[in-house]
Amino acid sequence: MGDRVAVDDEGHVIAEKWLEINDGHARTLAHLLAENPNTFYPPGPSDRDKMVAATVIQWLGSPVGQGFLRDCGYTKTEGEDQGAMGGAPLDAPQDSRPVVGR
Repeated sequence: MGDRVAVDDEGHVIAEKWLEINDGHARTLAHLLAENPNTFYPPGPSDRDKMVAATVIQWLGSPVGQGFLRDCGYTKTEGEDQGAMGGAPLDAPQDSRPVVGR
């Protein structure tokens, strides 16, 4: 059970970092949802938008979310460069496909 708590903490750290980034000047979610991707001042996301995004971000830190990322070709690297979770950061897959636009 101790492992489960440690892994769940990883998801919480990711979720907290996401909230920190979005509460600051970056407003990442607002820019992701903006109809005009070149706007400097996108409208703020709704409370539901914020909840859904935070839930997905936290899920990516869960064991299932980490498995999903591995299935997509992302791998954790070994070394000194530690991510915010204290674990190794994920490397992008070598054969990554282009991101599909909206």
